[in-house]
Amino acid sequence: MSLSPLSLPKPTWKEHLTALACLMLTAGVCFQGLVRHPEGLLVGPQNSGFNDVTHPYLAFRSYPREAHQQYGAIPVWNPGGLAGIPWWGNPQSSLFYPLHLLFRWGDPIVLMSWLLVGHHLWGGWGAYFWGRQQGLSLWAGVMTGSAFLAAPYLIANTGEGHYNQICLVAWGPWSFVCFERIRRGSQRSVALLAGVLSLCYFCGHVQELYYLSLIIGALTMVDVFVGSRGGMAISRKTFLARLFGVALMTAGLIAVDLVPTWIYTQQAVRAAGLTASQSSQISLSFEHLKQVLNPLVLGGPSDYRGPGMYYWETLCHFGLLVTPLALWGAWRNGFNYLWGRWLCIGVLAAIFAFGDETPLYTLMHHYVPGVSWFRAPSRILFFVSLIVALFAGAGLDRLTPQKWGRSNGLVTALGLSLCLLSLADLQRHAQAVLRVIPRDNIRHDNPLIDQLSFSTPTERVLVEQDLLSDREAWQAGIQKVQAYDPVPLARWALYMAALVSPRDPSTELTGIEPIDLSRYHKPLLDLLGTRYAIQRGAIDSAPEGWKVATKGEMPREFVLAGRSNSSIAYTVLENQTVMPRAFVVGDVEILEDSNDIEDVIQKLNSLAPRERVLLPQDVLDRGPRCQFGPVRIRHYSLDRIEVDIEIAEPGYLVLTDMWYPGWTAEANGKSLPVLPANYAFRAVPVSPGYRTIVFRYRPPLSKIVVAVTSATMIVFLIWLIVSRNEHSANKDEQSPFRK
Repeated sequence: MSLSPLSLPKPTWKEHLTALACLMLTAGVCFQGLVRHPEGLLVGPQNSGFNDVTHPYLAFRSYPREAHQQYGAIPVWNPGGLAGIPWWGNPQSSLFYPLHLLFRWGDPIVLMSWLLVGHHLWGGWGAYFWGRQQGLSLWAGVMTGSAFLAAPYLIANTGEGHYNQICLVAWGPWSFVCFERIRRGSQRSVALLAGVLSLCYFCGHVQELYYLSLIIGALTMVDVFVGSRGGMAISRKTFLARLFGVALMTAGLIAVDLVPTWIYTQQAVRAAGLTASQSSQISLSFEHLKQVLNPLVLGGPSDYRGPGMYYWETLCHFGLLVTPLALWGAWRNGFNYLWGRWLCIGVLAAIFAFGDETPLYTLMHHYVPGVSWFRAPSRILFFVSLIVALFAGAGLDRLTPQKWGRSNGLVTALGLSLCLLSLADLQRHAQAVLRVIPRDNIRHDNPLIDQLSFSTPTERVLVEQDLLSDREAWQAGIQKVQAYDPVPLARWALYMAALVSPRDPSTELTGIEPIDLSRYHKPLLDLLGTRYAIQRGAIDSAPEGWKVATKGEMPREFVLAGRSNSSIAYTVLENQTVMPRAFVVGDVEILEDSNDIEDVIQKLNSLAPRERVLLPQDVLDRGPRCQFGPVRIRHYSLDRIEVDIEIAEPGYLVLTDMWYPGWTAEANGKSLPVLPANYAFRAVPVSPGYRTIVFRYRPPLSKIVVAVTSATMIVFLIWLIVSRNEHSANKDEQSPFRK
């Protein structure tokens, strides 16, 4: 079918405000639980409200304010868990996302929930503008915006607390708006698209940005080969040059975080990538097609019984009314080039979501760089939902006989009615997968914080999240052995594997499971400086090397609306053989091959940490060495640690904080090598005498990347000010739609 352009009047601000009002109504209806409890926390019904917002994102978003209050500095490192977490460069910290500045002043609980809703609204408004840009009428654009704002897949991920993903995906339709404006001649949109993609990156979950980049790359290739048929207002050469400028400007804007994040990924557990089978464990299967008509046919978030592990990751539903409208819009518009390319992208993305059940994903996993870094290919359904929403709007417009015209009252009534029916359907699903934890149901005073009495502020506690969460611990300046970091450092993961050997360490990393001291290798707990361990329940007798310090009860941290709280009994056990966080030791055992996992675990399990230290090399001269002894930590902050040491014979200062690129050490102005000690920690060689060892942290190349981003920001602002949209850019709101 060949479609000719239809000239439409440029949408007015009155229409845009009408659309915004409708989208705000959609958001209010779908998130009505939060409207009733505006100071509450938006979660899902699964696991009694426990999700990725309660742990880890609430702690991650709260930490910058806590760090500023405790240390008076912007965090670059977080010592609060996992023996230290890089903060500048950690993909989960979203340190440079501008909206997260709000967490410096506002209540993190309230901000977290309303920023989730706000990003749904922003994404819906972007989808509306994208639809209008493609030639949709007012109510068809509202349909597109509403269908994306309340898309079941997005809502389900919000219920699981996938905060970073929702923030990123909300910018997806705006990136498509900018891309279309570039191909139609807009120079200013080069900077705008670079800015949007940079914001996507700063949101902190690069998997969806990677998929977005693949989509834009595929569209670019299609336009380069057949762009002359698609109404491009610029030459292919100019088009490619401008997109190259987008890539270059984006790289410069995100350099401040891109390089530190790249270093982090090389040190994290997924540095080597995943096999096609591993990455496809969370993906669609053909059984999920049953969900197209009924999103709960395989169970909901609390009782999911289908393949793919999780309801929110594999929900193949777009709305009972949205889906047929999208199919109708695809049938009527799919043969037009401008619409057909979006249809092809949507179909290919849907096939990709099936993972290794289809040849497409397997081929891309082998031949497209980056695909193997990410699990859950089903997450491309974020963009499938957006494309389905676009075609649903097109389907609504296609239901309107052309002879009625677009300003006819019947058209308005029909469009409004279908939008309301669609909203009612999407709202039912939202109510099934969303819950709210009211303000009064959130634990604000944890009795453990007052009961833990540390000899030094650097001693650690071993405790599950339900008894002392990361949020509570970091607010109180308490350092935990565990913490909820979705992609922890590989060195810490292997140390934890030795700590709980021969059990699987995966659940131990996050601290979700209850603590059972009989499962831990005690010398390695001692080495960590673990002063306390807190077990669930009332315990009368302590294991060897521990003593019962105190007992008590506390309420749960979060309780869903309408549920009654229950008390949790706990016992605080004090370690009688805890080691200091900083000490000297002379004897060395060489760890020759740190890539041999079994050898590392074996050597850690046989280690006597008071007698010797595991090092990749012994850099001290042969001869007498110092004996084990504690040293005093004079100063401890986020990026600077000062340790006073006095020894009569040479040895190694061991600090049981995580070894990581960027940590340096010096004494009396002289630089000292920082070696990986006992695989995970830091050691520096020390000669006899008294001195102060100063550890400092700066991400590698930090000065260079700050300079690059600053220079690019200047170029970005100048481009926005100087550039002027050419005449062809005014055609953005006029697109081939129908005869």
